[in-house]
Amino acid sequence: MATMLRAAALGRRGMAGGSTAIAPIAPGAPLFPRPTGMMARLKGVMGTSANALPPSYTVDRELLEETPTEVTSLPNGVRVATQKRPTGSASVGVYIDAGSRFEPAPGVAHVAHRLIAPGGFGTSPPQALADQGVVFETSATREMTSILARGRSADTSAMIKGLTACLASPDVSESAVGSAKEAAATAAEAISPTPEEEVMDNLHSWGFQGTALARPVVPLPSEGGVTGVTQADVSAYVAEHFQPHRLVIAAAGEVDHASAVAAVTEALGSLPSNKAGTSSVDAVKAAPAFLTGSDIRVRDDYKPLAQFAVAFESCGAAHPDAPAFLVLQELLGEWHVASTTGGYVSNRLANALDDLPNAVSFSTFNMSYTDTGLFGIRCVGAAPDLDDVAYSVMHELVRPAFKLSPAALTAAKAALTTRILGAHNTTADSVAMIGREMHMFGRAMPVAEWIARLDAVDAPVINRIVSKYIYDREIAVSAIHNTYTLPDLTWLRRRTFHNTF
Repeated sequence: MATMLRAAALGRRGMAGGSTAIAPIAPGAPLFPRPTGMMARLKGVMGTSANALPPSYTVDRELLEETPTEVTSLPNGVRVATQKRPTGSASVGVYIDAGSRFEPAPGVAHVAHRLIAPGGFGTSPPQALADQGVVFETSATREMTSILARGRSADTSAMIKGLTACLASPDVSESAVGSAKEAAATAAEAISPTPEEEVMDNLHSWGFQGTALARPVVPLPSEGGVTGVTQADVSAYVAEHFQPHRLVIAAAGEVDHASAVAAVTEALGSLPSNKAGTSSVDAVKAAPAFLTGSDIRVRDDYKPLAQFAVAFESCGAAHPDAPAFLVLQELLGEWHVASTTGGYVSNRLANALDDLPNAVSFSTFNMSYTDTGLFGIRCVGAAPDLDDVAYSVMHELVRPAFKLSPAALTAAKAALTTRILGAHNTTADSVAMIGREMHMFGRAMPVAEWIARLDAVDAPVINRIVSKYIYDREIAVSAIHNTYTLPDLTWLRRRTFHNTF
């Protein structure tokens, strides 16, 4: 790959193969000729968003020396992705593009993910691996279920077999489902959601009301928990969504790709192919999600602080505008009152809230799903004069549609570049990144391409996405605790636009 990425090779939202110098336009030829090759495919996916970067654009040579990710697809559709790194350790992850969004009833995905976890109620405990120091982690979100194992490189094949054994023949019997339900109910009662989790769950339940994204990942006991989950629901969910074509096995560290493929083939190669079955994209198209302007508040005047979030509907994870939202998130940033630099940094919102005696903190969130997303700011403040806090938040959310400091944009892109480079610090981080990207983009995206996509985001792009997604658009509001001075939905909605003459 050449260090010089020319205009025909790199789009404003993506990067393709190399190219030579741009030829002059012949008399009578169209000003924008029809692209061919990789650029044609890029344009086909991204449309007019795939504008070219300057011909002089270059990528740091060090980024081009990144360890490649090898990918192999088994005949039945299972994908194996590995990244070899000389660390002496290895991490292996199983990623299934299925979560609470696709469940037939609340809590089914949560119970199913407990069943397939190594040592769960549907599998035998991998005691031999645990004795060798292998650590297992499981998680389930609205669109993905994952299992991660971390251990020595010598145990890579054993970790793959331990993780995939639960997928080859999951136990969804009545007794296994009942035991998983009891454990899930006990854990839900013992662990209360944090205020941040409560705010975001309420934001989803009301902002995406009437759609599958409104379902919580872990139903609260006060809302019935998992008591309504039946064995038939779990069995149907596993049979429909835990199919080979929806599985990605990712590994990073001292991993041999051929050995990893052989281990996965031995464990999952006999699973019947069902490529014509339902994919996550098909399921999303059948039941799309969309944001509804809404406001939910759980008031408790005995709490000293209020927590609230204001969100707009953004785009899906693979949408051409997604990189710009990453930059905008970094541009708006975060702040806490304990920080001593709030009044001295270039972040305008941090400057404004640092001057308010009742502001405590804020953070920008950017949550992307297959077809939609949530972008906004979560804020914490004391009860008196929360309207001052809300005014500053709404003003800075809308402001980039008109004005944007070039210096602040450059600093935000540099900080985001640092975060992306740091996302591969450990083998577990690399595996998590590979698993997400394989499901989002169908491939593992090189760091150089991530940097190029971010470099293509300039001030006009930020102006455009704020005008498109934030300016005069519906909002969803979620607030808890001492919220009596927080302005109502109408007041907040009015601050999403300016009257200009």
